[in-house]
Amino acid sequence: MGDASRNEELVRVFWDVCWNQRRIDQLAEVFHDPFILGAIEGPRARLVEIVKESVAASSDCNIEVRSLHTFGDAVVTRTLISGTHTGVVFGVPPTGRAYRVPMLDVFAFRDGKVYHYMHLADHLAQAAAMDPDLVIAGVKANFN
Repeated sequence: MGDASRNEELVRVFWDVCWNQRRIDQLAEVFHDPFILGAIEGPRARLVEIVKESVAASSDCNIEVRSLHTFGDAVVTRTLISGTHTGVVFGVPPTGRAYRVPMLDVFAFRDGKVYHYMHLADHLAQAAAMDPDLVIAGVKANFN
């Protein structure tokens, strides 16, 4: 398996195994420790906490990979996260409402693992789907 194929497979492990199967222990197979999340270098344990918090807040959380492309040592995915808000996330208590949020992620590889991960999602849309009143109250507080 070439580097590009191996990198793509590791990204699929991240989404399908770590997220959808809740096998967070497999993050060690995908990410260096430490690694860069956005612009901040930190321990892989931080990503473990992010995934744990996200799946705990939505018992049926699912990631659908819509497209996956390789550019040199980077893999870019376009995904859709969906689920039902059944636990606290972003400080919002469970509402039982469904959400669907598109995401764009870039995984940069070095020595067979991700060393730099960039994530873009419309978390405001996700929060609005979970609790529209909270978002409206936040907008009013910031613009009044």
